Amino acid sequence: MLGGRSHDVLMAQFIDAHQNVWNRRLHFVGIPTLVIAGLLWGLAAVVPGLWIWPAVLMPLGFGCQFLGHAIEGNRPEVFSDWRFLFIGLEWWLKLVRGRV
Repeated sequence: MLGGRSHDVLMAQFIDAHQNVWNRRLHFVGIPTLVIAGLLWGLAAVVPGLWIWPAVLMPLGFGCQFLGHAIEGNRPEVFSDWRFLFIGLEWWLKLVRGRV
């Protein structure tokens, strides 16, 4: 159980909040953009000048997702529980595999 809610409940809540086709498309772009930005941020400590990429990609990735939620008319779940960052990544992987 995760904070009184099972993984399945969290995933169902996430799926329910991402029904609009444009929200899904924007998340399809925004989620991997954030993952890449996070990985580059880690490398930026050892590669001079690399910091610019995550500095550009993070706002872009979050912007895509916030725009998607504005279109759908709901709030991003991550504001209510940080674990939705990981649920979102799992959702994206399922989306890529055609399982959502």
